[in-house]
Amino acid sequence: MADKVPVLFVHGLWMTGTEGLLLRQRLAAYGLSVDTLRYGSTSASSAEVTGALAQAILAHGPAVRLVGHSLGGLVILRCLAERPELAVGNVLLLGSPVNGSE
Repeated sequence: MADKVPVLFVHGLWMTGTEGLLLRQRLAAYGLSVDTLRYGSTSASSAEVTGALAQAILAHGPAVRLVGHSLGGLVILRCLAERPELAVGNVLLLGSPVNGSE
């Protein structure tokens, strides 16, 4: 049996990752291996969060797919901009304010 495709979910502001439970369950039902990057969205610095995401990407390997909800999408974009050498599969942003939040 082939290895499951890894997916990393990055939650939004004031969230913990539990809000993405249904999405993660549905992705897992399609045979994907889903994990969540949990971070202090109001307490951790941008550098700490993007550093943690970079480590998670390296740990999951170059086939990892990234799903970012709200602020999580901005975290993904910043991390990949700061670390262009990181290899990832697809990136999906859900409700991320890439053009501002107004």
